[in-house]
Amino acid sequence: MKRHEMLGLNLHDPLDEVMKAVAMGMENSATHIAQGKPNQEFPRFMQFEDIVIHASLEHLGYGPIPNLKPMLEQGVDRAVEYFFGDWWRKCENDSIRLDKSRPDRALSWFGVLQKALLLGGLTGKWGEVAKICSWFDATIEAEFQGGLIDDSYQQLFLCIASKLAPTPMTNVEQILTSVRAAKSKPTKLLYAAWQSVMDQDQKSFNKAFKESVSHFAKSGGKNLPNVNFWLALDQSAVWLIAEREGLSFPPLPDKLDASVLRRQTIGLN
Repeated sequence: MKRHEMLGLNLHDPLDEVMKAVAMGMENSATHIAQGKPNQEFPRFMQFEDIVIHASLEHLGYGPIPNLKPMLEQGVDRAVEYFFGDWWRKCENDSIRLDKSRPDRALSWFGVLQKALLLGGLTGKWGEVAKICSWFDATIEAEFQGGLIDDSYQQLFLCIASKLAPTPMTNVEQILTSVRAAKSKPTKLLYAAWQSVMDQDQKSFNKAFKESVSHFAKSGGKNLPNVNFWLALDQSAVWLIAEREGLSFPPLPDKLDASVLRRQTIGLN
């Protein structure tokens, strides 16, 4: 049984039409991020979304997806460029989202960091992940998400970035205190899984990871046209870090197992 069948989900349109739409989206994004183009931040973010869709489709059983590994590796390289390139300097709208020196900044980092951790883990490009994470410093705050994503959830990702960076953020303990006190259930559960990884505690990780994926399966994973929403991608990123730290994948019921994207499920083991 394919994983999308285990999840009880199906594409809204035929696979060839889905692939054409994704390809068109990537082409459109490429057009809008050409050198000298203004307002590149959003199409750059959408590139990561489209690249991850290819991995999600492979995992769900809609493959084989051609040229998957080089595409994912290119995604990591683009994440490095997103944070360290100079593409944003000539456009006010882009500058306000990437220029850390601006007092009026409205930095846009959370969604790209999420995808960068996942892509970096899938491809094993941990050196590039470390560089991406080095962009973050003690001045970075949670993005305004209009209540859709709790600040504490974003703060947890700052803590993850701090751990993976060559040098930890100077205020990471303060941020961790805030994360530990969070009332948000997604934050609490994913933090418990993350802390188990940091403690290299396999037994605790098995329990915490299952609870986090289970919560996603109950509250997320809606049958939306974008297959990325079907999968527990943040939990998948935490698993990839756990794998790097020497932990084993925990035993999960079939539906929860099918929700977690991994190297082995897309042929990159």
